[in-house]
Amino acid sequence: MEGLPVTGESDAVVSAPLEELPDILAVMEGSLVIETDDDGAVRTAIQGLRYLLAIEFARQQPALALLYDLDLQELGIRDGSRIVDFKVWAKIKRRVRAAVRKAGAVAVLSVTLGIPGAIVSTAAVWHGLFPPVQEQLCRGMPSTQININVTVRPPDDRDVPPKQGGEWSSGSRIP
Repeated sequence: MEGLPVTGESDAVVSAPLEELPDILAVMEGSLVIETDDDGAVRTAIQGLRYLLAIEFARQQPALALLYDLDLQELGIRDGSRIVDFKVWAKIKRRVRAAVRKAGAVAVLSVTLGIPGAIVSTAAVWHGLFPPVQEQLCRGMPSTQININVTVRPPDDRDVPPKQGGEWSSGSRIP
């Protein structure tokens, strides 16, 4: 189903000082609208979103994917057409957090991976992940209409990502 737009808001600049890599680089809040009343199709679409988003992140942003995982948390499912509210955190990997505590590690990472351009970026970097994911979901579930609506913003004090282990992250294996 080509041409299905992924809607969203925010051209906010997501930035961080290069002396320190932020724990949370960006927050994406959204909804997955699935035109169905079949609970199995809803579960399949949610798992597809998680999987395809992780793959698309690694494909489009390989340098960031080395440093950050996308932690997706399902916030709830509303009736009607099924609307799944979700939140995604671009959250630093634990092993990276430990490495950047060493003197000079951020400087080396910045030069090696071109971090300045990736960290000081517009929300378009994050919005760009969703159109290919939506297209693949629609191709994989042709009998179901699917739309993804996303808002991207810099993290703030209210953003507490899920603890590791309890929620799915792009660095986890799918059961």
